[in-house]
Amino acid sequence: MLNIKWDNGVIGYLSENEKELCGKIDREISAINTVSKTEISVVISIECGNQFHIKKDTGSLIGYMNAEQCWYALKGIMTSLLYMERQVD
Repeated sequence: MLNIKWDNGVIGYLSENEKELCGKIDREISAINTVSKTEISVVISIECGNQFHIKKDTGSLIGYMNAEQCWYALKGIMTSLLYMERQVD
């Protein structure tokens, strides 16, 4: 997982569904970073179960969601970026 890290180096357990979604999340982040020429990532914290946080170097963008919500949030970000890119052309 290139774009996904565990918070404070504390590694937790991922369910099979979370592992599958992490693969999708990782690919979506790579695409977003390419299109937007920025660096975002996801950090997983183990407080209250696995909580996913979308972060940029300036801090947290969206936090406290499960893996599926994170994936949908990233798909929404990508859709918005592609829409804005077409508006500029």
